[in-house]
Amino acid sequence: MTTPAGWYPDPDDPNTQRYFDGAAWTAQTMPAASPSDLQIPPPGMPAAPPANSGNVLSIIAMVCGAIALLFCPILLGPAGIVCGVVAKRRGESLATIGLSVAAAGMVLGFVIGAFYGANA
Repeated sequence: MTTPAGWYPDPDDPNTQRYFDGAAWTAQTMPAASPSDLQIPPPGMPAAPPANSGNVLSIIAMVCGAIALLFCPILLGPAGIVCGVVAKRRGESLATIGLSVAAAGMVLGFVIGAFYGANA
């Protein structure tokens, strides 16, 4: 029976792990992982990209849409839509809401502006 390649407790130092290539121990070591640590991939394997936990662009899109409702929809509306589209491509969880608020704020801002412009 052969031992599969992977990280194992270092037989010489309990505070480190050593990589076993399936045939022999290598010179590659790393600190021993605690149960809460993420598993570190073996050398040569790419690490997983970090999960996106922010909604910064989505929130900016919502703020632009809300402000465009009353002030300068010709600038803030498209800015919010662009932020919403970029947020959607980045996988932000609030991107659809941000995009919707930006678009609605722009359209309603134009409608309100047209209404008050016609009655002035």
